[in-house]
Amino acid sequence: MKTLSEVKAALSAQKSTWLKSTTVWSDFDADFETGNRMHAESVKHDFLEENDVVDHFEPEDSDEIGVAAELREEAMEDTLQAMDLY
Repeated sequence: MKTLSEVKAALSAQKSTWLKSTTVWSDFDADFETGNRMHAESVKHDFLEENDVVDHFEPEDSDEIGVAAELREEAMEDTLQAMDLY
């Protein structure tokens, strides 16, 4: 990825994938609190490690890396809130 537009599109797709997912807290643990926490950790792991779009971002301007990281954080937080995991 070379532009912030590409980063935004990738983050939007990642968010959409999670929001369309049929995964629920009980897939992680029978206890609501534990399952909810583990579900949230799974979302965070996906955004921050497994499918981190910032790792694939190679901008012309190195200052844009920070902007991309902020966009990733916002997308992750929006996803967690939309899924009631926050």
